[in-house]
Amino acid sequence: MHHNYANRYKLLFGRLVCIGGDCMETKKLIALLTAVELGSFNKAAEELGYTQSGLTHMMHSLETEIGFPLLLRDHNGVSFTREGKKLEPFLRAVVREGFALSDKIAEIAENVAGKIRIGAYTSIATFFLPKAISIFKEDNPNIEIEIKIGVQEVPQWLEAEEIDIGFVEYELSGRFEWIPFLEDQLYAVIPTSSPLIKYDIIPFDALTEYAVLIPTRNKKNIASAVLQKINIKNKIMVSASSNLSLLAMVGNGLGITLLSKLYEEACPENVSMRPTDPPLFRTLGIILPPQARSNELISSFLSCFKKRMSF
Repeated sequence: MHHNYANRYKLLFGRLVCIGGDCMETKKLIALLTAVELGSFNKAAEELGYTQSGLTHMMHSLETEIGFPLLLRDHNGVSFTREGKKLEPFLRAVVREGFALSDKIAEIAENVAGKIRIGAYTSIATFFLPKAISIFKEDNPNIEIEIKIGVQEVPQWLEAEEIDIGFVEYELSGRFEWIPFLEDQLYAVIPTSSPLIKYDIIPFDALTEYAVLIPTRNKKNIASAVLQKINIKNKIMVSASSNLSLLAMVGNGLGITLLSKLYEEACPENVSMRPTDPPLFRTLGIILPPQARSNELISSFLSCFKKRMSF
């Protein structure tokens, strides 16, 4: 199967390669290799968008520039001469490097005014991303950062290539590359008027007598899974778009719940957060698609995030 030069031909149009002190257009080399791989000037001309006479003229011009024949035409089609065969690996190398040059030019141009699309939990977008973005922006002021807030939607967005990088807990990492960055402890969230306030560390058994708010947006969420397993008499299923909504519900006496310790400073005055017995943790991390590591923008952003987290 030929290397599908036609699909990338326009990227190299008009670029020059110098051989023996003289410069020739890379498009001639692409046309030459395509003709040999397809075994026909007619097929090569059709694929590359030339007339057959135009491509034939181009090959004659190339052979004149090089100084000897490169192609044979007979009843078997188009093939290399003995001299052309000797040059073939070098010609392919020139075209391959031309593609690499074109890709790098496109990448640099994209980075000049590019974009990084991030999907993340509200907690991560609130407590970790702002500082990382600030560090990143110091060296990349022209890069746009787009953040989509979600839960179980984040890996779906990454799968659909709607985002470039995702921040979730381990249970949602799926098939993607996983980079953990925090063991995040979950606390019981209670009203300050609750009898549970007497505990510095709240036993799980003590939760069974109270109405418990169970988030339903992430079915793989550790907090939801644990609360579902406890023999709680009054479970209230809540599809809240923000954990701040859960804090408000707790403050208004609708029930208690489990949330990341990160929200401790966001608690209203009538809400308190306490660790549990046994302690409960979730692992937060980054999910990346296979191609992410080769993207300089994403690699740079990851470095900035690691500086923020000091890992």
